[in-house]
Amino acid sequence: IIGPLGSYGAYWSQLSAAFAAQGHTVAFSQTGAASASQLTNLDYLFVFRVNAAVNNDVKTWVNNGGFLFAEWDATNVFNLGMLSGSHGSTFNTNANLNWQSTTLANQIKAGMSSPTNMSTGSGYYRQVNVSGSTEIHAVRAANSGEVLLAGAAYGSGYAMVCGAALPDLANSFPNSDQEKMFKNLVGTGSTVNLLPDTLYL
Repeated sequence: IIGPLGSYGAYWSQLSAAFAAQGHTVAFSQTGAASASQLTNLDYLFVFRVNAAVNNDVKTWVNNGGFLFAEWDATNVFNLGMLSGSHGSTFNTNANLNWQSTTLANQIKAGMSSPTNMSTGSGYYRQVNVSGSTEIHAVRAANSGEVLLAGAAYGSGYAMVCGAALPDLANSFPNSDQEKMFKNLVGTGSTVNLLPDTLYL
């Protein structure tokens, strides 16, 4: 079960359709935070630029086994202690990725180009500063010292942050590296939820 869904042009509906075509259930679509009851049956929660939606209910859900993917502004993932680290500076330049040799990165990058084109529409990205047990899954191709995708186990679940501005990539679907990344991450038969960017509804 995947949820909730947001709107940035046609990006969100296309991502939802890609998941549905893969056999997933997209659980709900809304602009605010998911309630504890909505989170109960989710396998994956994708939050796009709605940092306030990453709250204590989400923290509890991840601790109980959920997988959280937070894009662009994931400050609360750090503030709530799910990841060790912080957000760094914001830049407007090429944000292609080089994948690292973690188990999750190897799963995600299957069939993708190298480096992976993530957000060259505008090129905006937010650097991710990591510490402690946080894993580095991908760095910016132009500068290996700049982390763009990182995550860590939290309780029985997992929290991942992505600093690249994913919806800024023109022509994200179909068959883009972004689409492959999400499909590789989720696998098959999950229930996934996509949370919208309220600035672009």
